[in-house]
Amino acid sequence: MSQIILKRYPLAELKAGMIVGKTIYDHFERELITKGTILTKQIIDALATYFVSFVTIAEALPEDSGKPIENIKFSTPKIKVAATLDAYVIDQDFVESYYVVFDALKQLFSISRYTGNINQHLLAQLVNHHFFKLSDGFKAITHLHNLSRDGYYLLHHSINVAILSGVLGRWLHLPKQELHNLIIAGLLHDIGKTQIDKELLNKPGKLTPIEFKEVKQHSKKGFDILQHTKLFENKDILLGVLQHHERLDGSGYPLGVTADKIHKFAKIIAIADIYDAMASNKVYAGKKNPFDIFTELSNEMTNKLDTHYCVLFIKNVCHAMIGNWAKLSNGMKVKIIYIDETRISSLPIVQSNTGDFIDLNKENDITIVELLSATDNETLN
Repeated sequence: MSQIILKRYPLAELKAGMIVGKTIYDHFERELITKGTILTKQIIDALATYFVSFVTIAEALPEDSGKPIENIKFSTPKIKVAATLDAYVIDQDFVESYYVVFDALKQLFSISRYTGNINQHLLAQLVNHHFFKLSDGFKAITHLHNLSRDGYYLLHHSINVAILSGVLGRWLHLPKQELHNLIIAGLLHDIGKTQIDKELLNKPGKLTPIEFKEVKQHSKKGFDILQHTKLFENKDILLGVLQHHERLDGSGYPLGVTADKIHKFAKIIAIADIYDAMASNKVYAGKKNPFDIFTELSNEMTNKLDTHYCVLFIKNVCHAMIGNWAKLSNGMKVKIIYIDETRISSLPIVQSNTGDFIDLNKENDITIVELLSATDNETLN
């Protein structure tokens, strides 16, 4: 058996083919690269975005030079935090799970539209292992920005709000059953819209006061639908659906209740609902980039949204943005390499495909226009 030694190398001296001798963690103590991984150029470049200074490498002793290292477990070259890699590369397992959920939700909403009820079998299919795979942290955030949406806004929005709610629930360390219920509440938060005229929901331009009053009924209509199902005893889910448009200062609807009377699920779903709505293309408005959305959320959390949930959400979504490609207002395509997560209003430091660094906090005339999808980035490769 070959003998090995562990030796620390600065990042600049790492080479493809080296073997990681100790698992590498980020500054949140999340595992990035497992012990035994064979380094590639892509992994080394990705480590730079996490400001890793040194890596412990496993090497054979000189007398064993050229012999394989036998007593270390090898793993495939991957980084566990998906956002560390070029995040515009879509994970096929995620896509397949997403569309399993999409097809089932499409049937469930169609049945609800015509019967005013919920098919319990379809609901059980929806919230199974597929959904827990979808709500798995950083991969979920990057994929929601990169997946194309084919016009079924209500369906995509419902799935995305459930995913984002589940992700935030994980970051809050909710127990498994509570997380399960939160995901259901997020998935069904807009089911009341199946009882509202499609033309009204899809109307381009501003709604009239009467039309807006009708649309605002959707949370109460959703609550009424759930009361006629087996979920009627689950007050967490019912209140999450009913109250997701309530605000801490009492300015929300349908009840106008204040902070202490708003359920935890509703406070979580409210954040996910706003984030996805602003990140989506709609018939009456174009999508916004995450950093503009963070500004909106920051403004709202002074008296409308839960501050603790908001700050946690923004900081972690910022972290997930690292590794994404974006388009700047000057037309340049850049990679997000660093965001100061200690300041929720911080803009990223980015790098162009020619290697130039730009600190957007210091460039008042340059902004991020949008995150780029896989299709947008084909020209970069």
